[in-house]
Amino acid sequence: MIHANSPDTLVTDLSKGDFSENFQKDVLAYWNLIRGSRQMPSRKDFDPVKVPTALGNLLLVDVVANPVKFRIRLLGTGLTPLFEGDRTGYFIDEIPYSGQIIQRFQWLISHKKPYYIRSDFSWPGEDPKPYTSLALPLSEDGQTVTMILCCIHLLQLDPGGKMFWFRHFGGGAS
Repeated sequence: MIHANSPDTLVTDLSKGDFSENFQKDVLAYWNLIRGSRQMPSRKDFDPVKVPTALGNLLLVDVVANPVKFRIRLLGTGLTPLFEGDRTGYFIDEIPYSGQIIQRFQWLISHKKPYYIRSDFSWPGEDPKPYTSLALPLSEDGQTVTMILCCIHLLQLDPGGKMFWFRHFGGGAS
């Protein structure tokens, strides 16, 4: 179980499948299937239609080299509340307070391994937006991370501060 006040903890052992939403499990299972015996699959291997329940919650990020930067290639419609609009084409460092996201992406390209995290994102003057994210590396050459695929689940706090789950596309509590 994930608590609203739990610290950001990078989970790299995903074998327990302890995710906040089933569509994250589906994306990880599909990523493992298309990866096969390789360290990571390529973008051309990934067909988002194969994980239809996650479509609105996918974030696809290009890894741009020299210097390393991260550009949003695709932002699912269910994620626009987290990013306060469509940020397709933006570099992550153009988004205020994105330092921790950049650090986690740098960890991913360095280790070439997926991770899962529960965190909060805050815009100035607004309440934190809690979320969970499954981040998966993609590679065109099998060696270098060239894209990062994230499956993000927005969480919501009720007025008493207890967390309830936001269904994909901003649906109701469960």
